[in-house]
Amino acid sequence: MKYSIESRRISPIRLTLPVNPQLLALAIILQLTFLPARSEPFIAANKWAPDSSSPTSVSAKYSIASGEYANFILDNTTQTLYGVGNAAIGSGTNTGIVGLPIPCQFPTANTKIKFAAAGLHSAACIDVNGNVYFTGPNEDGDMGNGTTTGSASSFVQVTTDSLGKPFTNVTNIDMANTQYTGGGTEVATIFAIKADGTLWVWGSTQGGYRGNGSYGMINTRPVQVPFPAGTVITKVAVQNIVIALDSKGNVWTWAGNGPNNCLLGNTSRTNYETPQILSLPAPATDIAGGGYWSYALLNNGDLYGWGLYLGYMGVGATASSGWTNQPSPLLLNADLNLPNPIAHISCNSTSTYVILTDGSLWAWGGSECGQIGNGQDLNYAKYTINPAPYGGTTPSPYAWNWDMSTAQLQQHKPVQIAPGITNFVALSEGSADVFYKYAVDANGQLYSWGRNKNGVLANGVIEGDYIAGEIGSTYPNSFDVPYITAINPFEMTESILSSSPQCISVPGSNSCSGYPIPANTPPIANPGSNQTVPGPTATLNGTGSTDNSAIVYYIWTQVSGPNQAVISIPSGAKANLMGLTKGVYVFQLKVIDNGWLSDSAKVTVTVQNTLANQATDFLSVDPSMTITDSLTSGQTAFGIYPNPVTDAFTLIITNTTMGNVNAQLIDVSGAILHQYSFSKDMQTVQYTIAAGDLARGVYFLRVQTGTWMRTIKLVKK
Repeated sequence: MKYSIESRRISPIRLTLPVNPQLLALAIILQLTFLPARSEPFIAANKWAPDSSSPTSVSAKYSIASGEYANFILDNTTQTLYGVGNAAIGSGTNTGIVGLPIPCQFPTANTKIKFAAAGLHSAACIDVNGNVYFTGPNEDGDMGNGTTTGSASSFVQVTTDSLGKPFTNVTNIDMANTQYTGGGTEVATIFAIKADGTLWVWGSTQGGYRGNGSYGMINTRPVQVPFPAGTVITKVAVQNIVIALDSKGNVWTWAGNGPNNCLLGNTSRTNYETPQILSLPAPATDIAGGGYWSYALLNNGDLYGWGLYLGYMGVGATASSGWTNQPSPLLLNADLNLPNPIAHISCNSTSTYVILTDGSLWAWGGSECGQIGNGQDLNYAKYTINPAPYGGTTPSPYAWNWDMSTAQLQQHKPVQIAPGITNFVALSEGSADVFYKYAVDANGQLYSWGRNKNGVLANGVIEGDYIAGEIGSTYPNSFDVPYITAINPFEMTESILSSSPQCISVPGSNSCSGYPIPANTPPIANPGSNQTVPGPTATLNGTGSTDNSAIVYYIWTQVSGPNQAVISIPSGAKANLMGLTKGVYVFQLKVIDNGWLSDSAKVTVTVQNTLANQATDFLSVDPSMTITDSLTSGQTAFGIYPNPVTDAFTLIITNTTMGNVNAQLIDVSGAILHQYSFSKDMQTVQYTIAAGDLARGVYFLRVQTGTWMRTIKLVKK
């Protein structure tokens, strides 16, 4: 490092009268797990039920379309599209700061955009009237104008389809660098869904992407993909294969450049040139992938996956590599063991990301470029090939070889990203050689992490020779950001030029001469004053750190303390601490500037008492109720009723853990408004909690007993 499910029914709850009618209603909900999803379902262990009021149902302020060389940020409030990165195609004659958002240019000024997608070297978007626009090189006819030549630095309209009819009324698009016999991987394919549910494709359709029973060709204008009459396509994901979801929950697959392909979810399938329905036990509500693996999220909450690299999908007890050739979709619930249901799933080229119904963010898969976001990255100063990543015969500093067959850095099981933040609502989309990710929370805060080649992460950092681009081309992993990091690109006013660490440590290295490194002095780390806090949370503040040029990276770590605290996002000038207990903690701040010089300093946090001086209410079980239950060991339930809430709500917990229980009521900014403590001496308990003092809005209730912790969203009317 550079800085350094299986669905099952719950056993019924038995109540001894007198019975609270609200709890009786809850018990019925707990038994009838086959009912449609409610606004706040009660979840049994390993029963992943969809949640109609999940965080991703909240409209996100931004949508992000990611490609290898360019990234696009759509402001959904103003419906303005911005390009980010040194290769920020789409800006035309518009000017701006390299590495920061630049408004895209269209044939008509002030064109309002509702959807965007990015590919390897190009991008496309849809305006509010359903018209499609393209920018970038016209590879394989993906400009959609009937030719295979030319290039567009601004967005140009795709006006007509292959029959000469107006190409409009489009609602969704997806792009990929597809594969075909005799060709490479740097080819372009674009799929579009119209409002009537028809699916269209143009660019290179070789390898079966055309979907009409032929191998495909170069289609220079949009052509319709045939489906049985009445099929309404609602979503498409494409890379090595095509996956499409229809309105009935059917999942269709095709392409892949050959028969008997496990990427299609059926190794006995000879016809890969026509869409066919994948065999799944229930209708799907979401799909993701299309690369070396794919997913279908079913309406009962189960997640199924299929593809080549099961280790990157979390299957098995330990990390694994190599082609595993899964013959059919595999139920992943037990292997992933996520704590709450999945609200949304998304992939880039090597990794998988999910937002759960509690608004938390989790990831698994490859982290070779820091793309998981939990601080893992390869040590690129020592990176080699033959073999990779270390100890090989050929040094290859700061340049990952893209080999997934050896699991060079695999996050095998899901890990929570930014623990403590439970209001994520959206993720970036794009898998054309994309090794980075964006997320958006309910407040409109942007986050980015992973490989920052060409400045695609919108943190302002870009290679010093960005015009020639030799440093980024030779050492593309020089600027990786392995921690999820809050960014504010629309507030930044200048780029941060930087060289590769290789050019610092080994002057005269290949490609380094294009950017003479300016004179530089080390930064000074200032983690703030020692502090004493009364309760389980605190904030570290390193904004007093200074540098003669620019501090690029902040990294907070814990040195010592009575337990392992949670540092929610350790990569910001400020960092929130959670889970503190009584005692003395020492934390260290390391700062790194754009010349790769660094400094570290420590700060002490003394916690007096976890609950002292906090707004803590001590709750007790309703004495009018006696509860027994027949849940077996390991089965749990957790929920609140009613939701939305008015003056009060009832919390119910069912698990086999006994003892002290702590709960926190948290607003969307992460501030703890109330704390509660109670004793739990039976499997199923309920508590009434006042909510009259809460303003209208969204809140989160986090409950912990022993190692068992759950978070649920509530809405105050």
